[in-house]
Amino acid sequence: MSLHPLASIHPDAKIGNDVTIEAFATIKGDVIIEDGSWIGPTAVIWEGARLGKNVKIFPGASVSSVPQDLKFAGEKTETFIGDNTVIREYVTISRGTNDKYKTVIGKNCLLMAYVHVAHDCVIGNNCILVNAVQVAGHVEIEDWAIIGGKYGAGVVLVALALIPTLVYYVTMYQLGSPKGNLDSGAIAGSYIGLLFLGSAFVAIGLFASSLTNNQIVAFLIAAFLCFFMHWGFDFL
Repeated sequence: MSLHPLASIHPDAKIGNDVTIEAFATIKGDVIIEDGSWIGPTAVIWEGARLGKNVKIFPGASVSSVPQDLKFAGEKTETFIGDNTVIREYVTISRGTNDKYKTVIGKNCLLMAYVHVAHDCVIGNNCILVNAVQVAGHVEIEDWAIIGGKYGAGVVLVALALIPTLVYYVTMYQLGSPKGNLDSGAIAGSYIGLLFLGSAFVAIGLFASSLTNNQIVAFLIAAFLCFFMHWGFDFL
């Protein structure tokens, strides 16, 4: 066990073996931290937190804070964090209310920076919540889910890239003989197909980025998968 002298640890907190608590971390009372966990500098673990084994809490995170719910009346509630879960910088997790009396994060999860998980949520095992994802109260997420705010931004970027090409449609429409001698329905269908194809490529890219921390490797994996999905099935 390694407890930094500048950490603030309530005497009622139950700390397991081989736990490391860094400087300026705050551990409130009625907290359980199991073996092998690491609490980074300036992280705050509030009342009702139940951390499993080998959990990593990065700097600035706030776990089991008072829920942002006007109905909350100070009832005793809890927050459960499963084994091997990683909670990155400035993540905020609220404990439960009198609906479920607990907020649950499963085992082997990764909550990236600035994620917020509200009161009474239940997140399954092996889930990834990408940077800045906001999960409202009472939400349930099944095992192996990947929730990414980046996906919506990627799809919007694809749509914005397609919009300038509409100038070709307008030009051909005006120059047609007679004017408007185009199959507009087929063109509209093609644009919808391109948007779906681009959306699929965005999803593949996000999946590749979840497999490695190396951006070059992620790019190569994504490029290969996109090529295979687009052309590979024609060769089978």
